[in-house]
Order: sequence, then structure tokens, then C-alpha cells
Amino acid sequence: MMSETPLWKFRESNVYRWLPGDHWIAHDVDVQVGLDKVLVHEIVGGVHPEGGWYMYAFDDEATQGLRRLSQEESGLMLLQGDGVRSWFRIRDGEDTMSSRWERLGAGGRRPWMDMRFDRVDGS
Repeated sequence: MMSETPLWKFRESNVYRWLPGDHWIAHDVDVQVGLDKVLVHEIVGGVHPEGGWYMYAFDDEATQGLRRLSQEESGLMLLQGDGVRSWFRIRDGEDTMSSRWERLGAGGRRPWMDMRFDRVDGS
């Protein structure tokens, strides 16, 4: 059974914007977990041959990734690639979003983390 007590608390800022031509979306992420800070830049767009869209990710450690983002049903997005899979429930409540992450390891996919995102006042 999962604990309702958060194991980590973090602050995160997300900015989404259309790139010129309105075919691609830029997503900038700034996350602080304890003393660790991570900056990620993602580019989403282009039709993926398996459905959905390409999602290119670049972080401040010069690491790059390529994943696929798809809409599985209304309000449910699936992100997969680079050994991870995540289900995003976009409207899990009036001002919340949730995600469930899995990692690929020995023996297949294993639960990694569950997250809830709360909209802060004024946003």
C-alpha cells in the first residue's frame, strides 16, 4: 500500500509555448528537489510513426532523450521511452494533475513513483 505522506517535496516551474509555425511546443522545466536543481528543455511535435508525437528532452547535464507522447484517452497522456513509462492524468481534480512512473529493469517494468501536482494560487 502506498503511503499518503510525501517522501519528497519539490518546487517546479513549467512554461509551455508554441514555437514559430505552431507545429512544435517548447516546454521548459525548472525543478528543485532538496538541494538539487535540474533544468530541462523539451520539444514536442511531429507525428510519431507509432502514434502521438515525438518528445525530445535536453537537460543541464548535456543528457538528451527521445520519447513518445500519446493521448490514450480523454485526459490521459502516455509518455514512454529511454526505459521509462509515465501515465499523466491531466485533470485528476479541479486544480490537480497526477502521474504514475515505471522503470524498465531486470524482469520488466516496475513501479517507480507516483506524483501529484497541485496548482498554486495565482497561476
